[in-house]
Amino acid sequence: MTEPGFGSRLRDHPDAFRLAVANIIDGLGTYVGLAALLVVGYHSTRLLGTAMVLAAHVLPGLLVTLFVAPRLQHRQRRTVLLVLNLVGVLALLPAIAAPGAETAILAAALLGASGVATRGVQMAALAEAVPAEVRGRFYGMVGSFTQAVQVIGLASGGAIAAALSARTALAIDALSFTVAGLVIATIHFARVSPVRTAPAPRSFFGSAPHVVWSIPLLRMLAFVTCIGALVASVPEAASPAVTSTKLLPLVMAASPAGGAVAALICTRLGVFGRVRDTLRLALVSSVSLVVLGAGMYVAFQQPADSVVRALYGIAANALIGGLGVWFLGMIAAFTEYTPASEMVAVGSFMSWSVGAASGLGGFAVALLGVAGGYAALGLMLLPAAAWGLRMVLSLDLSSSPGTVDPHAA
Repeated sequence: MTEPGFGSRLRDHPDAFRLAVANIIDGLGTYVGLAALLVVGYHSTRLLGTAMVLAAHVLPGLLVTLFVAPRLQHRQRRTVLLVLNLVGVLALLPAIAAPGAETAILAAALLGASGVATRGVQMAALAEAVPAEVRGRFYGMVGSFTQAVQVIGLASGGAIAAALSARTALAIDALSFTVAGLVIATIHFARVSPVRTAPAPRSFFGSAPHVVWSIPLLRMLAFVTCIGALVASVPEAASPAVTSTKLLPLVMAASPAGGAVAALICTRLGVFGRVRDTLRLALVSSVSLVVLGAGMYVAFQQPADSVVRALYGIAANALIGGLGVWFLGMIAAFTEYTPASEMVAVGSFMSWSVGAASGLGGFAVALLGVAGGYAALGLMLLPAAAWGLRMVLSLDLSSSPGTVDPHAA
């Protein structure tokens, strides 16, 4: 059943909408810039360059997650976000001035690190600005736009870098940080109270891993989310092996396009506001991966230049992307059940963990082939989602937000 008041209730939170708009503008520039950095890395040292750019974009975020993010919890949201946007602009200047492997890797490292911190602060700010009962629909709507931004950003970034220059694409990325910063400057964030008492001792590796591990519900959400993240980049990574025809761009874009449409539908139905429904969708997604993997095995009996094989790849990736939007409901659940005092640290930690896991999914395809990789990832997700659903049903999370003890198991 469609939940009433979909449009009006979301419009009641203009500051959260502005933050989402800033995030979309920033995200579009980020994907344009990342595509350009990959092109620069490839032209410098071929595939080794692209691998180093991708690694640089992920690895430094771990240091931010462990050592920096916990210290941003009690900083004013607007100030932190404006500083992080400035870091984004400054990170791109060397690569704009002198495109090369070294400047591309440096920019990717700084952008990856600042991006992890940004997403943690944004998660805390949205949790403060949007009531729990609206967050599922809010994240679903934003997620739909984010999927579309990913398609447009990566495609246009590569096209701009090839047709004009990498400098142009990187300059667009820098401009997006500037415009997003101007939007952020207009937002009325909740005032963050400084810590007046001595903080509790933290472990050497920061508080977020301990918080997630110590709370059974968060531990389950993190585990299922990271297993699901393994699937996130597989459709795009496997696409070149699916077809050698001119339909390759459509095969690559099918997953985020399917995700964008499905996110709007699930948002309208209120799926992301109910953890049990989110995990049921994850179960369906896991089964579909196995079935589509078997279908991919049959399709691969056709030659690589077969249109039938390409069309199956488009349909399969669109379905995988569409069913994979359960991911957005998990994000909403994290904002609901993470202690407010640890929101930035946990948000940054999960952002980095998901990014790292998504980079590993391609190895399943490399080791087992496209058909075997899809099926294997589905078989991994199936028991994880079933376990999560069993826990959620035992806790009765259908009750009002804030009435469930996340420490219960």
